[in-house]
Amino acid sequence: MTGSARESRHRPSAATLPLGLDSDVPIDPNPLDPHPEYPTPLDLVVRLTRSERESRVHALIRLAQNKFDRAIDEHASGKEVVGFCSLVSGGNDSYTVAHIFRDVATHQVHANTQTGIEATRDFVRATASRWGVPLIEHTPKPGEGYFDLVRGTVMARSRATGELVRAWPGGFPGPAAHGVMYQRLKERALEKVPHHFGISGSKHHRVVFIAGRRRSESKTRTTIPYADARGTTLWVSPLAVWHKADLIAYRLMFPDIPVNPVAQKLGMSGECGCLANATAGEPDRWRCAYPHDPFIQMVDQVEAEIADRPDIPKHRKKWGWGGTVDDPDTVEEMARTSLCSTNCGPDPLFDSMDPLFEFGETAVPSECGPQYVLPVADADFGAMS
Repeated sequence: MTGSARESRHRPSAATLPLGLDSDVPIDPNPLDPHPEYPTPLDLVVRLTRSERESRVHALIRLAQNKFDRAIDEHASGKEVVGFCSLVSGGNDSYTVAHIFRDVATHQVHANTQTGIEATRDFVRATASRWGVPLIEHTPKPGEGYFDLVRGTVMARSRATGELVRAWPGGFPGPAAHGVMYQRLKERALEKVPHHFGISGSKHHRVVFIAGRRRSESKTRTTIPYADARGTTLWVSPLAVWHKADLIAYRLMFPDIPVNPVAQKLGMSGECGCLANATAGEPDRWRCAYPHDPFIQMVDQVEAEIADRPDIPKHRKKWGWGGTVDDPDTVEEMARTSLCSTNCGPDPLFDSMDPLFEFGETAVPSECGPQYVLPVADADFGAMS
């Protein structure tokens, strides 16, 4: 049977329907032949044998590279690309996508939100140096950082009235305010990159961000596009249909990927310490693991500073307060908008995957809570090239 006559195992795509409708999903998903738009059901992925996992990862790599090439052809054709930038947070997942595209990337970009452990920033800088790739690192403007927002001293002009108002009313953020923190601390840092290359506003130049955003991470990201053109910046998310299990399998196949010791301790990059989306006990875990880190010490200082402020609600006087409330939205009713995942910590799929996945990142008990350990692949798994 010719390729054109062969019956597809997928329903015909409905271009007019938004991604994710039940009427437009694979009929018979094959984890060894991943659908280009819909993540394979997780239960099929975790049942694969070792050799099948390797085959699936290779198929996903080919898909990611094809999607990347198509994004460049469609959105940067005829433009001068001044930089292919891997976005690195310091976490294991961001270095996985950076490793896949290590032969493409000309730079690494780190949005230093100033809400993290200093050891993570040291790791990011050292890794870029070891890989021989220039690192672009930007921070919030002086006077407009995280603790300025918590103190309520950052002013912004209201779009509705044109008056100067507080960008955030003060206190530590909960889940509904995560969008404010993301936009102020991370998105603005990334927006400086075109200025770094001197192409801001250019019609003839582009800078490409290679991001690790995945559709299975959260409801917020279920419709993350492979390519998202924003002015002079082209965001490409070539791992959109990968699962956490696939990232772990890749790291076992390529054990030369650097591992951040902070991520092993906290189960996250250690760079996303606004804790707007904190889980229960998370602030205590950070404090226990890194009690002398400058960021942790500043958190304690600012908590003391605002403890008696009558203009700040009681619940917002504690860092990571949302992790102590079953439904933080009942505490603060605010619009929730964010490009970031709804959980900046361990992947939401981690708990359901770990008991089944033969070579998963193992949560090992420690005095500061679980540490997330990626075991070294045995001889049978092998290091792939």
